[in-house]
Amino acid sequence: MILISIFLSLSASAKSFSILEKNLSEWQKSKQIEIQAQKKTTSAVLNKVADETVKIFIGAQKIRLESGTTDPQLIIFDGKYLWNIQLPSKDFPDSLEVSRSLITKKNKQNLFLIDLLGKKFSSAFNVKKSETSEKGQVFFLEQKAKPAVVQNIQVGFVEQKLKFISFEDDVKNKTEILVSNINLKSQVDEALFKYKPDPKTKVMDL
Repeated sequence: MILISIFLSLSASAKSFSILEKNLSEWQKSKQIEIQAQKKTTSAVLNKVADETVKIFIGAQKIRLESGTTDPQLIIFDGKYLWNIQLPSKDFPDSLEVSRSLITKKNKQNLFLIDLLGKKFSSAFNVKKSETSEKGQVFFLEQKAKPAVVQNIQVGFVEQKLKFISFEDDVKNKTEILVSNINLKSQVDEALFKYKPDPKTKVMDL
């Protein structure tokens, strides 16, 4: 009876990890990933939740994140710089703030979503454990590089499809990306990962 229980447990574990492996294989074969989601950020100090609709594009080791309607923002990593563009809003129609930071090996961990959904998953993350519930399958990950930029990384699947990614920063602010749709593309749209500010726009270097 004990042997049967162990066998069933191992079989369930193998099956659950096959869900992660299957999705990783599909993501890594695609040239570009497009995700539509709700992004919830919970402040550990204020216990306040910011909720916004986002679109995430990942391709060729680059990333683009479009977020917000009342407070629109655009974040682009073009392979060298991480651009943060605060777009004009309803309340501030003439406001445009642009900053950029040079990405190096030391701070590239900040772009961990590229590795999470890309070809460098195995070299960037350890899978600590997985849990199965009525909500689906959840994998608990940790960054291999130390010190880790993000902690308590969780990736959840329902019916073998990606449904959420959650993580915490170094001060315990929690981010949840609740996936509503994911598309895999056979070609990279390079224009999505480029940004050239107007010559009159002041760019702050961080």
